[in-house]
Amino acid sequence: MGDALPRRSYLGFEVTAEGPDEAPRWRVSEIDADSPAARADLRLGDEVLSLDGTPLQSLADLRRRAARLPAERSAVLVVRRGELEVSLSLVPAPMPLEPLRSGRVVLDEVPWRLPEGETVRLRAVWTLPDAPGPHPAVWILPSAAWISQETPLDTWDPTYQLIDRLTAAGIATLRVDRSGLGDSEGPPCTELDFEHELSMWRATRAAFLSSAHVRPGAHFLYGRSLGGVLVPLIAAEQPFAGVVVWGTTSERWHEGSLASTAYQYELRGATGAELARALAEIEELQRLVYV
Repeated sequence: MGDALPRRSYLGFEVTAEGPDEAPRWRVSEIDADSPAARADLRLGDEVLSLDGTPLQSLADLRRRAARLPAERSAVLVVRRGELEVSLSLVPAPMPLEPLRSGRVVLDEVPWRLPEGETVRLRAVWTLPDAPGPHPAVWILPSAAWISQETPLDTWDPTYQLIDRLTAAGIATLRVDRSGLGDSEGPPCTELDFEHELSMWRATRAAFLSSAHVRPGAHFLYGRSLGGVLVPLIAAEQPFAGVVVWGTTSERWHEGSLASTAYQYELRGATGAELARALAEIEELQRLVYV
């Protein structure tokens, strides 16, 4: 049996972009208490220049490279502080698990065979109640947010609040990170198309329905936003005991997005030719991007 899917590293800070889009400056906007960044004396307002010798290109680039740093091995973060360039030595820590009021978090993995033939591993995050299993279980499909589904440091997050309460009520939950997010292997999900997205979730469905954690006949599917659009496609091929969707649409994604945009414009008071002109421009953009 091969090695387990590695846990990503954690530095404990966030940055925001300042200045023009073509040449942003990356300012430290958040630092977690007692994190590697805090212990290295990183400060709010520092401008991040490079991480381990590589200039910072984007927030996604920073997250990806920080996650792949070897845990417990020192990495050099170069920042501009006032007029000075300062080199800080950070020792990454493994990303912590989410705290739960009851139950426990169990890390697992889902093998996914890409349509091109390569097999990679996706991070699966189970929450299991304290009582012996198998349990009623809910698989949570993510929205169109290209970040990890785990929120160990943000317990205010609505998804965390949901899984915490479900687990306390005796219901297991499963979340799986898309390709290239969190601990998941594979190409960046932002470079993949809709067929790859469906392929990922079909592999996850097989793992969910065959898991020893899941009580037969008590397996449920929950999707929000884009996940809700995917629910009928996933559930139609395999019966679930029940499905739930929230904040979603039964239309194609670009159609639902356009209808939502029209509603928002109308709430701002746009009418007649002004509304029609704005929607025509947005529809053309969506045709180019989505269709």
